[in-house]
Amino acid sequence: MHWRIVPVLAALWWWPVPVAAQDVGDPPLTDTQSTRPHRRARGPASGRGVDGLVHGLFRAAPEDQGPLQPGEAEELLAFAEQHAPRVCRLMTELRQHDPQRFEEKMAAHAPRLRHLRRIYERSPRLGAIVQAYAEDILEIERAARGLRRGAPDSPDRQRDLRAVRDLVAENVQRESDALDLMADEIEAQRAERIETRVAYLTSPQADLTAEPERLRTLVAAFQSAATDAERAVQRDKLQAAAAREVTAEVDALRQRAARIGENAAEEVNRRVQQLLQSPGRHGQRHGPGQSEPEAPARGD
Repeated sequence: MHWRIVPVLAALWWWPVPVAAQDVGDPPLTDTQSTRPHRRARGPASGRGVDGLVHGLFRAAPEDQGPLQPGEAEELLAFAEQHAPRVCRLMTELRQHDPQRFEEKMAAHAPRLRHLRRIYERSPRLGAIVQAYAEDILEIERAARGLRRGAPDSPDRQRDLRAVRDLVAENVQRESDALDLMADEIEAQRAERIETRVAYLTSPQADLTAEPERLRTLVAAFQSAATDAERAVQRDKLQAAAAREVTAEVDALRQRAARIGENAAEEVNRRVQQLLQSPGRHGQRHGPGQSEPEAPARGD
């Protein structure tokens, strides 16, 4: 049994960039700062853009990388037991059959577990969407492999094709749902985000070189205010600017969600065709004549 565990684990923790995040090119962002290597970090709630927010949902961030810390394997397994039971079961089986291999694989998959845990800590509802998305990716890949290997005139082909299409459609919908949920949560935290943003901009730790000129001008006016009354006026202007950033962030998320919905049918068709025409990311790992391992059925 254990010879099947490792390849299945590798499949469980792969998911592609969704349509909402394609061609973004930037790593995900945390709630406190940007981690883009080619740009200076900006402050919290800085209007960093919908692409970075979405990207962070489906890919591990730099902060998720790194070796396992003492005791962390148990913490991640405990998290997986609650939120990713299939992974927990497979890892537990691997530990029983091959403890050394378990250590290696746990270290390899730790970034994905850290990433998922981070999303759950931010929002359990978002975490559930991301987890369901990842599980459907596994099912889509397995079903697509079957279609690519099967005979074009097979009597079951249309049924299997519909099943793949349904799974892809579910994930496209999840991308839209995640965007709307993120917009809801940002809106619910609106006052807190504005205050956090203004506190950062007016603090000695603020990196104003990373901010747009309009904000640097407002901060300079705040800092040079001669009286408390003038400072209060300038602070109100900073709050208004921060409020506009939050509004722009929410609007961008809503608009992206709406575009996904409007183009859903076309996007599903595109992805299904791509699946049928390509060998898939996992196919390249197997040499000629070697078959790919079967993953456990959905819901196992």
